[in-house]
Amino acid sequence: VRGLKDGIDYHTQPPATPTGIAVDRGINGFTLAWDANTEIYLAGYNVYIDGVKHNKDVITDTTYYVTGLQNEAIYNVKITSISVWGYESEPFETVVELNALDETL
Repeated sequence: VRGLKDGIDYHTQPPATPTGIAVDRGINGFTLAWDANTEIYLAGYNVYIDGVKHNKDVITDTTYYVTGLQNEAIYNVKITSISVWGYESEPFETVVELNALDETL
Protein backbone atom coordinates (compact mmCIF):
# COMPACT_ATOMS: atom_id res chain seq x y z
CA VAL A 1 0.00 0.00 0.00
CA ARG A 2 1.45 3.36 -1.03
CA GLY A 3 2.04 5.57 2.01
CA LEU A 4 2.22 2.61 4.39
CA LYS A 5 5.38 2.54 6.46
CA ASP A 6 5.98 0.73 9.73
CA GLY A 7 2.29 -0.24 9.75
CA ILE A 8 1.10 3.39 9.57
CA ASP A 9 -0.88 4.75 6.61
CA TYR A 10 0.62 8.22 6.22
CA HIS A 11 -2.08 9.13 3.70
CA THR A 12 -4.44 9.55 6.64
CA GLN A 13 -2.03 10.79 9.33
CA PRO A 14 -1.37 14.46 10.04
CA PRO A 15 2.21 15.62 10.54
CA ALA A 16 3.50 16.36 14.03
CA THR A 17 2.60 19.61 15.77
CA PRO A 18 5.22 22.32 15.10
CA THR A 19 7.73 22.85 17.93
CA GLY A 20 10.43 25.30 18.95
CA ILE A 21 8.23 28.34 18.35
CA ALA A 22 9.74 31.78 18.89
CA VAL A 23 7.96 35.15 18.65
CA ASP A 24 9.64 38.47 17.84
CA ARG A 25 7.16 41.31 18.45
CA GLY A 26 7.13 44.58 16.55
CA ILE A 27 4.80 47.44 15.68
CA ASN A 28 1.45 46.18 14.34
CA GLY A 29 2.77 42.65 13.92
CA PHE A 30 5.26 39.97 14.85
CA THR A 31 7.49 37.34 13.32
CA LEU A 32 6.98 33.68 14.14
CA ALA A 33 9.76 31.11 13.76
CA TRP A 34 9.70 27.37 14.48
CA ASP A 35 11.66 24.17 13.98
CA ALA A 36 11.18 22.36 10.68
CA ASN A 37 9.08 19.20 10.70
CA THR A 38 10.85 16.16 9.29
CA GLU A 39 7.97 14.24 7.69
CA ILE A 40 8.58 13.54 3.99
CA TYR A 41 4.87 14.06 3.31
CA LEU A 42 4.86 17.59 4.82
CA ALA A 43 3.33 20.26 2.57
CA GLY A 44 3.98 23.15 4.98
CA TYR A 45 2.36 25.14 7.74
CA ASN A 46 -0.65 27.32 8.53
CA VAL A 47 -0.88 30.23 10.97
CA TYR A 48 -4.14 31.20 12.65
CA ILE A 49 -4.73 34.49 14.45
CA ASP A 50 -7.74 34.53 16.77
CA GLY A 51 -9.08 31.44 15.00
CA VAL A 52 -8.78 32.82 11.45
CA LYS A 53 -6.22 31.45 8.99
CA HIS A 54 -3.78 34.30 8.30
CA ASN A 55 -1.76 32.87 5.38
CA LYS A 56 -3.31 32.62 1.92
CA ASP A 57 -1.07 29.78 0.70
CA VAL A 58 0.58 27.01 2.70
CA ILE A 59 3.77 28.36 4.31
CA THR A 60 6.80 26.38 3.14
CA ASP A 61 9.36 28.22 5.27
CA THR A 62 9.83 28.07 9.05
CA THR A 63 9.30 31.79 9.58
CA TYR A 64 6.23 33.91 8.98
CA TYR A 65 5.57 37.62 9.45
CA VAL A 66 2.11 38.49 10.78
CA THR A 67 1.10 42.03 9.80
CA GLY A 68 -1.94 44.27 9.99
CA LEU A 69 -2.50 43.94 13.73
CA GLN A 70 -3.26 46.54 16.36
CA ASN A 71 -0.84 47.47 19.13
CA GLU A 72 -2.14 47.31 22.70
CA ALA A 73 -3.91 44.04 21.86
CA ILE A 74 -3.60 40.36 22.71
CA TYR A 75 -3.76 37.72 19.97
CA ASN A 76 -4.32 33.99 20.17
CA VAL A 77 -1.88 32.34 17.76
CA LYS A 78 -1.94 28.78 16.43
CA ILE A 79 0.58 27.14 14.12
CA THR A 80 -0.19 23.83 12.43
CA SER A 81 1.62 21.60 9.98
CA ILE A 82 -0.21 20.14 7.00
CA SER A 83 0.43 17.03 4.92
CA VAL A 84 0.46 16.83 1.13
CA TRP A 85 -2.90 15.06 1.48
CA GLY A 86 -4.43 17.95 3.44
CA TYR A 87 -4.35 16.50 6.95
CA GLU A 88 -3.58 19.18 9.52
CA SER A 89 -1.76 18.61 12.82
CA GLU A 90 -2.92 19.59 16.25
CA PRO A 91 -1.95 23.23 16.74
CA PHE A 92 0.84 24.72 18.76
CA GLU A 93 -0.94 27.50 20.65
CA THR A 94 0.38 30.66 22.26
CA VAL A 95 -0.74 34.17 23.14
CA VAL A 96 1.06 37.24 21.78
CA GLU A 97 0.61 40.67 23.35
CA LEU A 98 1.57 43.69 21.28
CA ASN A 99 2.20 46.95 23.07
CA ALA A 100 3.30 50.40 22.01
CA LEU A 101 6.88 49.76 23.14
CA ASP A 102 7.38 46.92 20.63
CA GLU A 103 9.34 48.74 17.94
CA THR A 104 11.58 46.18 16.25
CA LEU A 105 11.14 42.85 14.53
